Amino acid sequence: MDKIRIGFVPGKRDSSWYSDEWARDMKQRTLGALSKIKGLEIVTPDEKLTRAGMVRNDDDARKVIQLFKEKEVSGILIGGMDFSDEISACMVPAAFPSVPVLVFATEESPKVPLPTMTVQTSDSFCGTLSIASGLYRRKIPYLFYGVCNPEDQPFVEYVENFVRACAVVKNFRGTYIGQIGTRPPDFETCSIDELILLSKFGIRVVPISPQTILSTANSLKDDDPDVVKVLEDTKNGADTSAVPTEQLKKMAKIEIAIKRWVDHKKLSGSGISGDLWPTGYIEGRLIDQGIMMGFETDVMGCLTMLMQYSASINTKSVFLIDWTLKHPEKKNVFLVWHVGNAPPSMAVGKVILDQSGMPHFKLRPGVVTFSRLVEYDGNFKMLLSKGNLLEIGERHEARFTWAWAEVEDLARLYTTIGREGFIHHAAMIYGDYTQAIKDACFFLGIQVVEA
Repeated sequence: MDKIRIGFVPGKRDSSWYSDEWARDMKQRTLGALSKIKGLEIVTPDEKLTRAGMVRNDDDARKVIQLFKEKEVSGILIGGMDFSDEISACMVPAAFPSVPVLVFATEESPKVPLPTMTVQTSDSFCGTLSIASGLYRRKIPYLFYGVCNPEDQPFVEYVENFVRACAVVKNFRGTYIGQIGTRPPDFETCSIDELILLSKFGIRVVPISPQTILSTANSLKDDDPDVVKVLEDTKNGADTSAVPTEQLKKMAKIEIAIKRWVDHKKLSGSGISGDLWPTGYIEGRLIDQGIMMGFETDVMGCLTMLMQYSASINTKSVFLIDWTLKHPEKKNVFLVWHVGNAPPSMAVGKVILDQSGMPHFKLRPGVVTFSRLVEYDGNFKMLLSKGNLLEIGERHEARFTWAWAEVEDLARLYTTIGREGFIHHAAMIYGDYTQAIKDACFFLGIQVVEA
């Protein structure tokens, strides 16, 4: 699992009324609670960098800004350990204008219900509001959790979602995405505006012709170690008895040619045309290797897949589906399907390849997230929905890669897709990542449409 670095700013008031001991203990409790989150690496000032490891003035903030820059943090967590200095707390995220921010306040000690002449409460409840207003005043987007004990499970889960949102933002902004060939001429739905992607998110589309990929593939020798390895993996991962040996070699070489191009250009994935057909199994294998592939040259579909993959902290594969058809009898059930490009890791049982090398398998059951990114007139919006892949249906009933999916209200989902201009493709991933993607869209300025 990849690590996402989050900078933790423990806010502190530089006053004798508020003790270092209380703030230090609250910070340690926070670090202990968040250590349970997989994929999270916390970056925070130690006691050599700032007094008690806190941020209580401008000098502390400058030191922490430098620390966060050196560590290249992907998000900033601001916690009020006590009343906290609002200006220094706001200075840190102001130095990272494209980085997501989460703010929270900490609970008082139950032993000190009221301030007295000799004992002061932490007043985080009050001071953290000043931090939030300072961020708002500076037009810095942020999430506000509220007040909590760091060990509270809802808080830990909220931060975990925040970490996933940070991963989405980090991997989405400035990414390079490939385009192998042109979109199908009768699929206007897969058209994109490269300049808007570049100007709004710094996303660069890198095109290449299918002939160039094929030329590279044809130049590979049968005894190339990569060719031998992919052939071995293919035979171990699927029933290839129906596929001629030469076809298997061709598939292996095309996969290697795509992967080498992706690695050379540092791409997150690529849309791919049908000119290299059949590539369904190749696409699925590449997705299982963390390379997003969008059939029918669906570049925007690839970016949607990337957001889902990032929300899982790069641990779960993604399938670019078709919204295919309603179940003939079940009210809220529809067919999740596409032409063999589902990742093999999603298969129930062994993958079967036909004579041309195209895969046929049913998808395993489980909770899934559906999403789709689109752009109209320079405005981006994201469809979000949840569902369950069902066990119903025998694997031989349908060709290519498929499963029946159940959603809460199919009529509402279908109407939303139609009314809001979403297209016939969507990304699907196992698990519920709706909140993480929703939070990421907040920071990216993408409108969310839930159905």
